[in-house]
Amino acid sequence: MNITASPHIIGTNVKLVQAICMNSRHSAQVIKAVFIGVAEEVKAVCADLVCKKTVSFTAGDSVKSFYAPHMPGKTITRQLAPTGYAVGLVYYPGLLGKVVCGQPEELAARAFRLFRKEFGQSLPLIEEFAPILWNMAKDYGYADKLRIFGLEPGEEVYTLNLPSIDTLEELLMPEIPRFIDIAAELAA
Repeated sequence: MNITASPHIIGTNVKLVQAICMNSRHSAQVIKAVFIGVAEEVKAVCADLVCKKTVSFTAGDSVKSFYAPHMPGKTITRQLAPTGYAVGLVYYPGLLGKVVCGQPEELAARAFRLFRKEFGQSLPLIEEFAPILWNMAKDYGYADKLRIFGLEPGEEVYTLNLPSIDTLEELLMPEIPRFIDIAAELAA
């Protein structure tokens, strides 16, 4: 990645290296952001985001802003000795735990881990159901595509807001014949 071409945090010597954000036209609710720059300024930018302030940055010819969600955030900074520069990370565990990231063909399997973690005690879920569950999450609006910056080309990032067990059971009812077919194929 070319750091010199990265967006610049206005009023600082800090560059945005990577970000995962909720969709918005002019501002973005941060889930995770990585910065690099003068150590004290990186710490200040990270502190501003964790303290619920807005941080503005250049994006081509326009100015955009990050803002913090209304939940506890965490920050980590590491000094790049002896340069006087640092790398800083701001993230929100309550949101980051719901993120599914990867190449399009990997997303169903990665989302399945969240389905199994949430519903594995209540529903008999096997990995072969992953594509059905992932398509259902996207079709019914439980998977929201996120804005990203600085990830590998082709990667997609979603936040997965799983429904209640009752809602999921209702959504799965029409899929029961497909699940039976998959289970029968696996048993054969």
